[in-house]
Amino acid sequence: VCHLNEGHSAFLALERIRQLVEERGMTFEVAANAAAAGHLFTTHTPVPAGFDLFPTDLMHRYFADYAPRLGLGFDGLMERGRHPQGDPDRFNMAVLAFRHARYINGVSRLHGEVSRKMAQTVWAQFPEDEVPVGHVTNGIHTPSFLSAEMTELLSRHGVLDDWSRVETVPDADLWAVRATRRRKLVEWARRHLESRRRSRGAAAWEIDDARRCLDPDVLTIGFARRFATYKRGDLLLRDVERVKRLIGGDRPVQFVFAGKAHPRDDAGKQLIQHVVRFAADPAVRGKIVFLDDYDM
Repeated sequence: VCHLNEGHSAFLALERIRQLVEERGMTFEVAANAAAAGHLFTTHTPVPAGFDLFPTDLMHRYFADYAPRLGLGFDGLMERGRHPQGDPDRFNMAVLAFRHARYINGVSRLHGEVSRKMAQTVWAQFPEDEVPVGHVTNGIHTPSFLSAEMTELLSRHGVLDDWSRVETVPDADLWAVRATRRRKLVEWARRHLESRRRSRGAAAWEIDDARRCLDPDVLTIGFARRFATYKRGDLLLRDVERVKRLIGGDRPVQFVFAGKAHPRDDAGKQLIQHVVRFAADPAVRGKIVFLDDYDM
């Protein structure tokens, strides 16, 4: 079974069809059905902007000589990625994956519903609740997401073997671990910011700000991910005055941002610029920080 994880990988389906056409002598239709039986497509993206669209001229450059090897003309190949209600000059990678996988899933129950709504135009003859998109709730690799301190605490109470035991963990112990981790985050962020500012010859007051930023005893909210427009990295800043009230209120909060945009995604870069400029506002400086050079 080949797992198509997002539409980026969907050309794999065409190559498996080509192998069956050229090596087994199948027609395109027979080969497409045979290959699809071993294809699973997972979509993670709940908005159209998250799907790759390629113009006809770009597709022609790379696939004009390839299409006949599938038993198709070039227009026949384009048709495999055309959205029924979309631009006929755009090859849609999600549509290609939809048409060449036997099982399709979103990554939560709600996302399955959203994906069926988005995909219904591809299966216009089906009512929405019969569009063949299911769901498998997204998971994580737990050891990668738990700190050593939290792992030790939860292991001591048997939680990692049986999550229902989480209620047996004393609140004070859980809070102590959270406070320890927050303090370490703040200390690391200060070192990171100071190092970056020194490397670019920042003024003395900027370096001093880095040493003092954030508060190890304040509720800290993190946003660390790729900066693409559909992820809405600047959503917090839609109501700037409310943010300022939250930061300076009786129960203050602070925010740590990190992330990168694709090198060719200018709109994503503008999101980062928006956050960085706001973080420099004297009213929030030190309470909202952006950590550059995002990595694991």
